[in-house]
Amino acid sequence: MNNFRKSVAVIALAAGMAAGLAPHAFAASSYDGTWLITAPPAGHVTTGNQFQCPPLHITAQVVDGKFTGSLERAYGNDVVAGRDQSAKPVAGGIDADGKVTISWEGVNVSGTVTHNHMVLSWSGECGPRVATGELF
Repeated sequence: MNNFRKSVAVIALAAGMAAGLAPHAFAASSYDGTWLITAPPAGHVTTGNQFQCPPLHITAQVVDGKFTGSLERAYGNDVVAGRDQSAKPVAGGIDADGKVTISWEGVNVSGTVTHNHMVLSWSGECGPRVATGELF
C-alpha cells in the first residue's frame, strides 16, 4: 500500500471513530425539553371552601435525562409559572425506559413517561396524589 492510500485509510478510520463517538458525547434523551405538569387539589375541604392541599404546578426542563424544575402551589387562579414566591426546587431524572424519579421538600415521587405524556405519583399529607404532564 502506498503512502497516499495509508493516509486516506488512517483519515477515514479516524473520521469513522469520531463520528461513532460524537453521538455518545452529547447523548440527548428522547424526553428532553420543557415539561408542564399539574396535580389537582387533594384532601378535605376546609371551612374557607378550599382544599387542604392546593393544586400543584411543576415547570421542568429535562436535559440528557436530568430533571430540574420548580414546584408551585396554586391558591386560586393567580399562579404564574416560575413567579410564585413559595416555589420549591424539583430535581431528579428520567431513565432511558421512561422511569421518572424526582423529589421536592423530602417528598419522593415516581412515575413514567410514554412519548410526550408523564404520570407522577406520591403520598403526602393529603394521601396519595397523581400529577400528569406534557412535553412542550
